[in-house]
Amino acid sequence: MDWNMVLTIGGYLLGIGVVYGTLKTRIDNVDKQNNCIEKRMDGIEERHTAAIDGIRTEVREINATLNQLVGKIDWFFSMYKDKDNNE
Repeated sequence: MDWNMVLTIGGYLLGIGVVYGTLKTRIDNVDKQNNCIEKRMDGIEERHTAAIDGIRTEVREINATLNQLVGKIDWFFSMYKDKDNNE
């Protein structure tokens, strides 16, 4: 075999190896970034879920308070009507 042919094939193989290594490194970096992004998104989702649950709890408490207030207003007017009817 001719040394030129051996060096050419060796150069091509070395180039393919370098390109493969570079691409493999970039793919691994993208995978690591995706994992970091997924963890960050999971954290954001958990905080949003907690915030939404807190809002739901507050709305339920407001609803209960309003129901109590309406009950007291109804009671007041029923007492007021009974007082007017008794006089």
